Amino acid sequence: MAEDPTYKEIEGAWLDYSTYGTIHRIASDGIMHQVFNKAVNFCSKRCAHLRADTHEDNKIMQKVLLKNGFQETGIIYVEDGTPRIAYEKVK
Repeated sequence: MAEDPTYKEIEGAWLDYSTYGTIHRIASDGIMHQVFNKAVNFCSKRCAHLRADTHEDNKIMQKVLLKNGFQETGIIYVEDGTPRIAYEKVK
């Protein structure tokens, strides 16, 4: 767990500024269900504060983030300058 430079600046506001873990990539071929839920459960056992982001067109990921207790906090920009919707979950 270390500060992720992508999350240093946000248009909006983070819920918490304590140490956090970041979930960057989740993928599934559709055979295994609830992959993101399992990843969040695994990560939450190691860190009570999580952050993630997704592209505005990724409606499935947005829904899954909210379903797993994340809150939308604003917009961040990845290294190439493209915007992402930022999410955060704090126990």
